[in-house]
Amino acid sequence: MFENIMNYLGHVNMSDLPTILSVIILSSLLSLDNSLVVAAIANKLPEHQENKAIIFGLSAGIVFRLLALFVVGFIVKYPIVKVIGGVYLVYIAYKHFFVDSDETIHHAKESLISAIIAITLADMAFSVDNVVATVAMSPKLMVVLIGTIVGGIAMIFTTELVLVLLKRYHLLESCAYAIVAFVGGVILLEEFPALFKLGFEIHVPDLLKFGVVICATVGTILYEEFRHRKNNVEHLKN
Repeated sequence: MFENIMNYLGHVNMSDLPTILSVIILSSLLSLDNSLVVAAIANKLPEHQENKAIIFGLSAGIVFRLLALFVVGFIVKYPIVKVIGGVYLVYIAYKHFFVDSDETIHHAKESLISAIIAITLADMAFSVDNVVATVAMSPKLMVVLIGTIVGGIAMIFTTELVLVLLKRYHLLESCAYAIVAFVGGVILLEEFPALFKLGFEIHVPDLLKFGVVICATVGTILYEEFRHRKNNVEHLKN
């Protein structure tokens, strides 16, 4: 039985190392937008609970990714799965910009469990495209499993770094949710033609999506850094 499982997963050797590294890098790059929104959710908690929310929430998300690897064919075959993820991403962005009040934020700061659940759900929604992309990297499921696990663990540390940036660059939180809306919109744009069998396809290049995420993030940081320095100069003059 164990031999059958290993044959299904695929044997791994040193020749698979470049592919594993590629999966880790791809997973990390595709998870940049995820890290932003996860950090934004954790940022609403008391400081001593932030890392707990990130670790527990993303760990649950990693488990989902591993399970999703075994049913990736189902995800690809039925666009409704990705549409649900896209709708959820648009919803949490809408909730941030149009629903969240001071009272809502106050309650979020008191609820570690709610933050963990929100992080897990966000990671699940983001990970659908991630899983499909990583599976395309290698026919060996074991190679993809190793890359996904290591990439997921790396994302925990990336998210903690983003959380530090959020403390200085407050507009990064709104930027994160704007990116969430963008990613959700792209998913819906790409999947609706297949869902309703419209007879055509829409594909937004991964490079374009990644470029939007990078430009929005770097642009927001540069803008706030410029504002900080301008305020410091004005303060010194006064």
